[in-house]
Amino acid sequence: MEQQQGTQRIRHGLGNVGYYNKQKEEHEEEEEEEHNNNDRNHRIHNDSNATNHYNNNNGTEENFSLNRSENYHQQQYGAQRTHQGQQEQQHQRQYHPYPQHQHEQSHYQPNNNNNRKESGFGNEVLVAQHYNARPDWGKQRRVKSRIIQLKNFNNWVKSVLISSFTRPYFEHPVVFDLAGGKGGDLLKWQKANVSYYVLADIATNSVRDAVRRFNENRVIPFPATFISSDICQRGFLDCLPQDVKFDVVSCQFALHYSFETEDKARDLMYNVSSRLVDGGYFIGSIPNAYWIVKQIKSRPGLSFGNSVYNVTFEQKDTFPRFGCKYYFTLEDAVDNCPEYLVHFPTLQQIASDYGLEFVFSSTFHQYYLDQSKDPEYAKLFEWMRCLDHRGTISDDEWEAAGIYMVFAFRKKGEYSPPSFQPPKPQRVTDSDIIIIPHKE
Repeated sequence: MEQQQGTQRIRHGLGNVGYYNKQKEEHEEEEEEEHNNNDRNHRIHNDSNATNHYNNNNGTEENFSLNRSENYHQQQYGAQRTHQGQQEQQHQRQYHPYPQHQHEQSHYQPNNNNNRKESGFGNEVLVAQHYNARPDWGKQRRVKSRIIQLKNFNNWVKSVLISSFTRPYFEHPVVFDLAGGKGGDLLKWQKANVSYYVLADIATNSVRDAVRRFNENRVIPFPATFISSDICQRGFLDCLPQDVKFDVVSCQFALHYSFETEDKARDLMYNVSSRLVDGGYFIGSIPNAYWIVKQIKSRPGLSFGNSVYNVTFEQKDTFPRFGCKYYFTLEDAVDNCPEYLVHFPTLQQIASDYGLEFVFSSTFHQYYLDQSKDPEYAKLFEWMRCLDHRGTISDDEWEAAGIYMVFAFRKKGEYSPPSFQPPKPQRVTDSDIIIIPHKE
């Protein structure tokens, strides 16, 4: 349910902070799958009649309400807990499953064009070319960006999310930065005291930029491995020793590319789950499909946006669970790149198939409201300069922030720490990057 709160001022304890037109979208949320010839029998049917689940109530979210707790953050992170001796129910959250008829499964149809392209390649090549073509402008250029407040705000959200799922649980976590791009979160992971770090991204030039950022430290903070690969290529992490497992897997602003097909979504989730320790966390951020669909259905034409972003669909008659493509532009960040809606209950279902239980999800706007009540995160918000010299953020940037949501899943089972011995920290060269070719 969307709740317009209007333009208001939120007190952080640091002073008044501008906050524009909050929208509260609540979604209805709804063992590890056997990887054998019966796998396809558990897949999700993708025809337009069965998958047009965004059309309920004309695209509104009333039927997708998450059973949220007002003091969720306090319950979930208030105590600085360790994994030893924790009971599994301490990590679980209760949520309402979406109506049974909406997720009844039928046999997966491999010849469906939305599920697999004949060439074997989908839009991952276009995505790789897009991000390979984007240079790393450096800090001086970035601070002059027209959307610098939006970028800083998004970085604050990621910082809070990473902190919330590392410090309360892991003293020195082993981390997998999935679709880590140019290494923009390296400092965040350094503050989380990671003991070993792996970054993978489809864009080789971005991985090279990440290596350069990593080497900028006077003292290399932790050992790291960098991989250039299609993250939806099942088993690409076989390039690592088999005993390398992760406490936390993070996928920021990238999981939605996997929803081009069900195969890709499942292969990505396999890559996450197969290397995540029992009791480990999978966290990330994605576009909020419910909000996007509501916007496009409520407006004439096939596009919407403002001065800093644009979303354009090819059609808006049906919104299948997979392959529901749109083109996204965000100033100084994304240039008309193909992206895909993520039907969140379907993501939950696939995650459950791979042994991942749902923890929470929240829109960026709501996450700000919840987490800014914590004095530490409020101070970080000020330190990261999320507001301009007037003490606010522009309407257009705030609207763009509302496109996104955060999520977290937990690998079922009692926590079992990684058993391997991390290597010693050392500088990395381009020749150290593990490059895995695309497979047809």
